[in-house]
Amino acid sequence: MVGCELRINFDMLQEDTKQDIKYLCRKYNIKPVCRSTGGLDNMSFDFGDDIESRDAFRQEMSILLDVPNAGVRRRVFGYRVQCPL
Repeated sequence: MVGCELRINFDMLQEDTKQDIKYLCRKYNIKPVCRSTGGLDNMSFDFGDDIESRDAFRQEMSILLDVPNAGVRRRVFGYRVQCPL
């Protein structure tokens, strides 16, 4: 299984950014799983075995948020929360 994770403070997301992330999730047919660690929030995206879609998604997400993507996935432990999308 391949995936990626977005680490961000959900409260800092603008409404138009949330809509853009929703659009990307629909485009790639994925549903984010959200967790909170108390400081940063985490949105995980699972792509099954589809590496090409994951890489395209990461590229579009890095353009959307204007943040380079290192491509490293870290396992983040925290309690599950409702995604703000």
